[in-house]
Amino acid sequence: LTKTEVLGIADMIEGVGKSTGVKIKINGAEPESIQQQPNAKTQALHAINFIVETEGTFTRLMHTVALFENLPILSSVQSLEFERVQNSDSSAKNKKALWRLNARIKVMTTAEI
Repeated sequence: LTKTEVLGIADMIEGVGKSTGVKIKINGAEPESIQQQPNAKTQALHAINFIVETEGTFTRLMHTVALFENLPILSSVQSLEFERVQNSDSSAKNKKALWRLNARIKVMTTAEI
């Protein structure tokens, strides 16, 4: 689970949007230092915080969050921020509330950064 390369992790996070019908934008990836006990038998474990943004209906964003929490890699959702935005669609019939999601996802990997 920890051998996934950084670009593969980014592709996996963006792939969640394909499943939920939203476009996911990765705004950044910040490496984080981790204190580890020196051990010649194990590889160094690195943490990367991905800053992710997407927009859609509240239902789609909640589905997206559920998939973020269940990525098939060693990860955790660190923070979520929901913001309601103005919908530019002028059709009153099709007006659905549009929401923006900003998330921070921490991923652990042994891949070199």
